[in-house]
Amino acid sequence: MTAFLRAALAEDRSVLLEHELLERFEELGLMVPKHHVVERGGDLEGAVAALAGRAVVVKVVSPAILHKTDVGGVAFLDKLDLRSLAATIARMEDALPADLVAGVCGWLVEERVPYTPGLGRELLLGLRNTPEFGPVITVGFGGTAVEALDEAMRPNQATVLLHPALTSAPERRRKLAASLFGRWITGRVRGVRGVQDEEAWLADLDRWIGALEQVRRDVEAAGRRVEELELNPLVWSDGWVPVDALLRLAPAAPAERPFPIANLVAALHPTTVAMVGVSPKMNIGRIILKVILDNGYPLANVTLVRDDVPEIDGVRCVTTLADLPKPVDLLVLAIGAEGVPDVLQGVFEGHVARSVLLIPGGMGETEGGRGIARRVDDLLDAHAADPARPVLIGNNSLGLVSRPARFDSLFIPKEKLPRVQGGVSSVALVSQSGAYMITRLTKLDTLAPDYQLSIGNQIDARFSHFVEALAADDHLTTLALYIEGFQRGDGARLGGQIARLVRLGRDVIVYKGGRSRLGQAATAGHTASVAGDYRVFEELMHDVGAFVAGTFTEFVELTRLSSTLHAKTFAGRRAALMSNAGYETVGMADNHRGARHALVPATLAADTVGRIRGVLEQARIASLINVTNPLDITPMANDGVHLGCMEALLADPGVDLAVFGDVPLTPNVQTLPRGLSDRDVFDAPNGYGKRTIQLFQASEKPFVVVIDAGRHYDDLVHLLEAGGVPVFRDADRATTILGRYVERKLFHG
Repeated sequence: MTAFLRAALAEDRSVLLEHELLERFEELGLMVPKHHVVERGGDLEGAVAALAGRAVVVKVVSPAILHKTDVGGVAFLDKLDLRSLAATIARMEDALPADLVAGVCGWLVEERVPYTPGLGRELLLGLRNTPEFGPVITVGFGGTAVEALDEAMRPNQATVLLHPALTSAPERRRKLAASLFGRWITGRVRGVRGVQDEEAWLADLDRWIGALEQVRRDVEAAGRRVEELELNPLVWSDGWVPVDALLRLAPAAPAERPFPIANLVAALHPTTVAMVGVSPKMNIGRIILKVILDNGYPLANVTLVRDDVPEIDGVRCVTTLADLPKPVDLLVLAIGAEGVPDVLQGVFEGHVARSVLLIPGGMGETEGGRGIARRVDDLLDAHAADPARPVLIGNNSLGLVSRPARFDSLFIPKEKLPRVQGGVSSVALVSQSGAYMITRLTKLDTLAPDYQLSIGNQIDARFSHFVEALAADDHLTTLALYIEGFQRGDGARLGGQIARLVRLGRDVIVYKGGRSRLGQAATAGHTASVAGDYRVFEELMHDVGAFVAGTFTEFVELTRLSSTLHAKTFAGRRAALMSNAGYETVGMADNHRGARHALVPATLAADTVGRIRGVLEQARIASLINVTNPLDITPMANDGVHLGCMEALLADPGVDLAVFGDVPLTPNVQTLPRGLSDRDVFDAPNGYGKRTIQLFQASEKPFVVVIDAGRHYDDLVHLLEAGGVPVFRDADRATTILGRYVERKLFHG
């Protein structure tokens, strides 16, 4: 930093002034308008000498006036001279509201930059600090209409969001080049004459974004933080030049509290467990204990803390936490919120547990609860320097499941939530809401996730910590996260964790609640977490390669697809589409492209066409069918036609993936429940269901199946899903969600 900028940042004020920013950008080798600052009541001759005879803009300089035009603090002079400058400044000062006059430092006399206003010639470039993700950069159409343009257009067209650490250079380039403002500037919109070619524009933008980042680092080096830095607009005048600049400052962010990740790993693989709050009578603690024991966790590895009975359900009791023979991996607190701080005091001071699961709510949601939460937070701060201090999970947790450790503490009995034993296990569900997690489990009933983690209010252990701890398990292929809010800075940290997992070939599915004002209010009432700017979340999660679910249903669909298709080979977007009903092939065709996906209908090879015709001729229906893609094999197709055509399409080297529809009401395919027919049964040895399972298990190429019918055909669906086949009940959803999934699998950000 120059001495000039260091002195400005040392002052106790909340903004950097426009001329201070211009000086810094000029030092960094960027084009800025010629300018001169006149101190209030000072000599005007320096400005006249520097800019005499030029068209200029005169602007008020005051830390208290951020929007100068609104108070008459901007004036234009066609030709600068001493008399006109003096008269203009006097007139502007007289027009300022009285309460603002005292804060005026002086006047910025700035060369008026010659440019042609309009789309593609004015850019917005900004950097703002977000609580969840830290610095986020916005680039887009500039000028006063940017908000209206952004609202009217699809995402990433009028403005693009970027993150210095999470948006890779290739992804940044792709987003900028694909935006409408990028195509406008570079002349890739019909009838529009651009101002630069794409390479030159991206290079210029890289320099300007780098300058914003450098200013941010300057500010942080001075012990402050950039709250908002905006250049609007940058205008095209044989180069990009800022004609307005604003920087708002904030105090430095508090240092992140160290987190002993090894203790969280221990909580997910506990070999010893203690519990506080288990009663001889039935209560939440007793229910949790029974669940732990019913699911096979060794009774000898559990200890209860209770001073009035020697044992409960065969589990021994000790009088106090200090009586535990050695520190346990996990301590479960199932007590009222008001008792938590005192118990934790003993846990921290005695190092009796590596981790603590906080079941109780009421710590943050109400005024009284906020006081409890503050006491716990103070305790964490007091022990922050202790590398072995316990980690806290929750509060307001429904419990944890770690199938590798045979540990299940969800306080939902198995009669209400059956535990799946033989399903796909290479999945982890991490949810801020316990209720959301268990309801998804009932819908993902062919999955037996290795980890089911209800993390509650994140009073200590946060989303990024859980993802980091789970990353060490090489068996996991899919992490599905339900998020309502982040603690400060954890969005950026989570993004970094997700990027690393994606590079390793893992899938991460995320759903973010609290995206609307009403949703944020509901979130605050539930978990006391603050929901952030949803668009920032969505864009940056896309940038690191996560699957972003827009609805609860998509979350389930994407999780199911990931668990079933993860081992398949994703070579491209070329899709084969087939059904025995014309409306389904139409629906598939209509939905092969969308806002976030673009499947390409595969061009079938001549050998494939001949092979399919042979299948149809053998079934004597060749005259009814045109062999095209999408392929409508009509209701006349039997089980053999379905499977013969599916095999032919998957064998085509020009096909990467497929959607296969079977409307099961036709009498030619065996689909009925047992008891209704002696012949037409869903699990016939050579029928559609079992042969499709065999094909799916043998195929390296991914495909999904559509069974568009009601409950009468649930047995067929369950057979297919139990065999690992991803099944949808609507062709349009199948095509859309597979397209979304493929887009992320091909992501190379």
